[in-house]
Amino acid sequence: MGTVQTRLMFTLLLVTICGCESRSPTSAVAPVRIPTIEEYTHVEIASTNAQLATGTLRPMVENIHPGVSYSGASLTSLRLTTIDGTHSAGVDGANIAEVHTVIVLRWGGPFTADGFTEVLTVYDRPAKLVKETRFLRSNAAINLAEINWRDVGATLVLLALTRRLR
Repeated sequence: MGTVQTRLMFTLLLVTICGCESRSPTSAVAPVRIPTIEEYTHVEIASTNAQLATGTLRPMVENIHPGVSYSGASLTSLRLTTIDGTHSAGVDGANIAEVHTVIVLRWGGPFTADGFTEVLTVYDRPAKLVKETRFLRSNAAINLAEINWRDVGATLVLLALTRRLR
């Protein structure tokens, strides 16, 4: 058999076995699906809550509320804004401009059995810096002047960085 006939038979064999076409090497590659902000938000909430379940924030909470025992934390609100104003998160969240989170820290102590503290953090993703960290509310009697909110925000951002919000 000639070279052309050998190539043709080889191509037909590949198409039969693999079910692929021989147009180009990239024809079998599926296009990358870019998630919407809503889809990306759902994934990030689940991922963040899984990370918070590991107890990473225990030292911070017990420092903010001396004499209490940390019992958990959860992300109650996540709002993302995009760089270009669309509803597309981009590949791996590349189109995310700001990440607004509200995390509820849960604890128990001698005066409050079911204590909570809510903290808002705004993270500028392209600049990789915390723009704002703010106490929202708590059912504890705390001295807000004694809390280093910059450290609280930095701790929350480090937590986010371990999850891919870079």
